[in-house]
Amino acid sequence: DCDAGKYKVDDTQTSDTCDTCPTNSDSPAASVAHNDCLANAGYFGEHHHPNGIEACVAGKYKGADASPANCLNCQTGKFKSTTASTSCDDCPANSATPSWDQNFVNANSDNCFCTAGFSGPNGGPCTECAAGKWKDFTAGGTTQLSCFNCKAGFSTDNKTAQTSEDVCDNNQC
Repeated sequence: DCDAGKYKVDDTQTSDTCDTCPTNSDSPAASVAHNDCLANAGYFGEHHHPNGIEACVAGKYKGADASPANCLNCQTGKFKSTTASTSCDDCPANSATPSWDQNFVNANSDNCFCTAGFSGPNGGPCTECAAGKWKDFTAGGTTQLSCFNCKAGFSTDNKTAQTSEDVCDNNQC
């Protein structure tokens, strides 16, 4: 029988003449066909596929080992900037990736936008809006970096991280 990571193509082969699975794939011990070679975590494809075994591109991952599964997009709030990934990284605190397009590939932290009540550059750091300011934007397609000022004569009563202009109260008695 063949060791793990190898297979035999005909019954006359002995364990010392087994064929080796392609790079970045594996098979269980005693495999008897090249189809038993499945892509490792971070990779997809099959031995007989025209492109063979390929690495997941940035923004995608595959956690399952020895699996024919395809790579998946990083979930909302996560990104991955490297290839052959088995998981994705969390966006910086108080930021998220777009949720409006499930096909959007989150390939780097610049796709992490500061959430409502926070401002800063894409990819963070995100700081809370100061008292007297607000920001209603949550992760999406536009890039709104700064908080808005309440209208003249209105404030947020020293509350920070406000998410709506509705919290701006008239301070005049």
